Amino acid sequence: MQNSHGPCLDNSCSWCCNPVKILNKEIMQGRELPKRADGSELWIRRDEVLVPAENPDTKINTYDCVNFDRTTGRCLDYENRPNECRSTSCLNLIDGTDREKFEKVTGAKFIPINPIKFK
Repeated sequence: MQNSHGPCLDNSCSWCCNPVKILNKEIMQGRELPKRADGSELWIRRDEVLVPAENPDTKINTYDCVNFDRTTGRCLDYENRPNECRSTSCLNLIDGTDREKFEKVTGAKFIPINPIKFK
């Protein structure tokens, strides 16, 4: 997939990858997460789950990306990022200007929860 220019670089935004957010239902349906070139995990699962304030029935799993630089807020391998990172939700919205799309997505409010782990 071609690299498309997005608001993340212009706005120094890392909303989509700090943390990486994947709908729980996609994981339950068997979605495979991207791997590094050597086959190791690119995204490391967090214990935290996010619940959108506007849609409390939705659960979002969170991941730390091994290519995310917390100091700069940038991807350490931007040119080779997986397809999931090339077309984030703020670029896929149909209506509105890029700025409106960006503000709508990055302005979303979440309630963080830490699920109980059973042994």
